[in-house]
This record gives sequence, C-alpha cells and structure tokens, in this order.
Amino acid sequence: MQTTHPLKWKAITLLILSITLCPSVKISAAEDYLIVSVVDASFPPSMSVKEQWNFTRFGFAIDYKIENPTQSDIIIDYVCAPFPFPRLKTNLVNQTLEVYQFFIVEWVMGQYTIRPGIRYETYPCYFEIYYHLNKSLPLGRYEWWFDYTNCSTCPVPVVTEKLIIQVTETTISYFFEYNNETRVVSPTQTIEVADFELPLYVFSLLFLVRAYLKRKRRNRI
Repeated sequence: MQTTHPLKWKAITLLILSITLCPSVKISAAEDYLIVSVVDASFPPSMSVKEQWNFTRFGFAIDYKIENPTQSDIIIDYVCAPFPFPRLKTNLVNQTLEVYQFFIVEWVMGQYTIRPGIRYETYPCYFEIYYHLNKSLPLGRYEWWFDYTNCSTCPVPVVTEKLIIQVTETTISYFFEYNNETRVVSPTQTIEVADFELPLYVFSLLFLVRAYLKRKRRNRI
C-alpha cells in the first residue's frame, strides 16, 4: 500500500497541472496571427480580347505584404502553389457576364516558415470575363485579397485586407483596406490601351523585374 501512494499523488499532481496549464496554452496560441494586405496594384490592366472564345482577359500586378506581428515563427504547410492564394470576388452591374479567375497551380509540398516582421511580394492576377468583348472593365465592384485557404493550411488566424476596385460610368477607383486610402486611377471608365498578345512567361518576367526594382528602391530608403 505504501508503494502506491507516491504514484497516486504523482498522478493527481499531473492532472492538476494539465488542467491549470491547458487554458494558458490556448490563450497564447490564439494570440498568434498573420495579416495579409494588398498594398498596391497596377493600372491600367493588361487586356486581351479573345473574339474566337467570346471573352476578354484582364491582368493586374498586385503588391501585397505578409505581416507576422508576433514574436514567434509561424509554420505553414502547403501542398501546392501559389500561397497565399489570390482571391477575386465580383459584383457586376451586368449580371449576365461570367467572370472566371485565371491562375497556374504548381503541385509542390512542404513547409514554409514566416518569421516575425513584414515581407512584400508581387503577384500577377488575371481574370476572364465571358460575353464581354472590349477593353473597358465592366461596371461593378471587384475585390482582391490573399489567404491560406487553398494550397496551404495556416495554424493561426489570418486577417485579410482587400483591394476593392469600383468601376462606375465616370471613374475607376481603388480602395485599400489596410490604410483606408481611396485612389482614383482613371477619371473615365473607358480605357484607351492597344490590344496586345504576349506569352504568359513574358508577363511573369516583367512582373519579376518590376518586383526586383521595387525591392531595390525600398532597400535604398
């Protein structure tokens, strides 16, 4: 009997410690989070009218930042790229138009560590609007953001701050949620840009050069 008492007290002590420590672990884990914000976007968009397929493709270079405001690393598991994943939501005046987001998925697998601080990236975002064969963005609302719900899983909450593009009969404006800035990028709805056709790898190269130059300018500041 005497040999069982120490084991019993150890079990009771371990149970008490587990009950008291579990809530504190949950609270500290909930305090970790990420912020993914759209901070800039190109204008005018690249455009390509595809009459044979009855759609127009639009493209934007969107700058975003990933901020880890905590004091610890955050590890994200991914099974494909891109991640964070680009998201588009539209609410067009002409409801008969069909909008499809266009992107390339690369099948990869691994883990990515996001360290405390801020990191800037640029991603080329494309979408196709069917039954729309001109170079002007259709009237309506476009929302762009990035998250970790596709291709990857994040162990902490992710705050997303969007870019909202509003196209009216008179103006095209960008609204950035991360700093509540509204920027009128075009005083008129009509975009006068020549139609062009470039391979996707050329677009990617241009975006990489643009991102490199932007990062180089930022390092000089």
